[in-house]
Amino acid sequence: MKKPTDEFLAERSALPLPKTAKTRSGVEFSLNTTRWSFRDGTRSLSFNFTLLTDSFTPLLPGLQKTLLWYIENRAATSARTAFVAFIWLARKISNINNAMHERITPEQILFIRTISEKSDKPFYFLRSFFRKWSELRAKGVGQDVVDCIDNLHIKQSPTGVAVATLDSTEGPLTDIEYETIQAALNNAYSKSQINVSDLLLCYLFMSLGSRPAQLASLKCCDLIEPKTQDGDYILQVTRAKQRGQLTRSEFKRRKLSRQIGEPLSAYAQMIRAEFSEHLENPDEAPLFPNKIKSKTEYASGFEFHASPETLHDRIVNLFNSLRVPSDRIEEPISIYPTRFRRTFCTRAAEEGWPLIVIAELMDHSNTRNVEVYAGLTSSIRATFSRKIAFDMAPLAMAFTGKIIHSEKEASRPNQASRIIDLRVDRTGASMGNCGSSIHCGFYRPIACYAGCFDFEPWLDGPHEAVLDYMLARREELMTATDNRIAAINDRAILGCAQVILRCRQIRAGDNQ
Repeated sequence: MKKPTDEFLAERSALPLPKTAKTRSGVEFSLNTTRWSFRDGTRSLSFNFTLLTDSFTPLLPGLQKTLLWYIENRAATSARTAFVAFIWLARKISNINNAMHERITPEQILFIRTISEKSDKPFYFLRSFFRKWSELRAKGVGQDVVDCIDNLHIKQSPTGVAVATLDSTEGPLTDIEYETIQAALNNAYSKSQINVSDLLLCYLFMSLGSRPAQLASLKCCDLIEPKTQDGDYILQVTRAKQRGQLTRSEFKRRKLSRQIGEPLSAYAQMIRAEFSEHLENPDEAPLFPNKIKSKTEYASGFEFHASPETLHDRIVNLFNSLRVPSDRIEEPISIYPTRFRRTFCTRAAEEGWPLIVIAELMDHSNTRNVEVYAGLTSSIRATFSRKIAFDMAPLAMAFTGKIIHSEKEASRPNQASRIIDLRVDRTGASMGNCGSSIHCGFYRPIACYAGCFDFEPWLDGPHEAVLDYMLARREELMTATDNRIAAINDRAILGCAQVILRCRQIRAGDNQ
């Protein structure tokens, strides 16, 4: 005769944990009492049970059984999030009553909810976690607690606020900020302040809008080189945050420009050579590797891969050192991968891309999370005037070079290095000198004022005429095309205004 279901589940819940277990993706790890640590794909995860207060020790078996179910059947990161939320709740309850607790009660939930201002987020994660705990018949959480949390009015964190408000520290970057970041990266690389890996990592975040987890999963074999001279570079980007999808189980093919594809191809070859002695197949080497250590420290198939957190921190630390100026605030631009992602979506919306296409590129299953970008088209563009240019120039700091009194002070004091444009000044007056002996394919003089570090403007150059020319050209483009095309040289306008202001300061100092 079969035992009733409840009795069977109760007996099963009382069984001890096995010595080892496997994550949903197949990673085996040891189940000791005090800490579970393992590498799942590119992520390093740890569950330190000594963080649980002594008064909640009776709930440890139930907590571990529920966490184990999540690790085996869901993303291990979901288990980690629930674990952090439970530790938060246990500490809140222990601060009020440090007696031994055999179970969580509805009264405790309601009291913590009342006294804690920021309880929405942890209770949001604990709702489904406690439901599964109760379903597993593990001691510590009953159906009464599940019903209690289900009846709470839990507000989800609002999405899209930084984007909708064009927040200056968290929202999408302006075009001027975006171009300033590019100039800062190129300058830092030319001066060997950053390496090629950092440069390409930044440009992939900027050009693809990918999550750190996606770039952390990339391997050298994911870059597909063109088969013809005019073909495209393709990067196979792994999907992330999709229910039921394991890391590197599904890819999206993203086209790369040759300006990124060619150096990325050369870089991938360098990585292959570096890992030829560490991996049987160098094509499986990570595109952005961690420091080489023992292969046993990594999950199978992800040897030497950096974690998403490592790539995130690389970006943050890199830009903290560069201190890229903003055209909106006095502090350096706050830069991290999510801002690049928001900027990518904003720029795509302004280009008129359909939301379904943006959602596809962002690896979303629907358009709900990208709808906030629909109303941003043209709202981020401002009408430029001479006054606005002079007001914004000190903040934007588009020009960071040196102003010279005459050609005698130039790095290359000869006629061939002069910057002249008869559309601006028909007398052929020079705006300055170019300090580089390398052929330049950029559009003079616009690119010179847009932050070129080799541009050496003359103190008495026709900079006012250049500014008038660029402002007039902007007005023409506003009428003939659209806001986005018209704003393409805004950084150069600010750079020219800054040169004019600095020339005025120098002349004022010379006259004293």
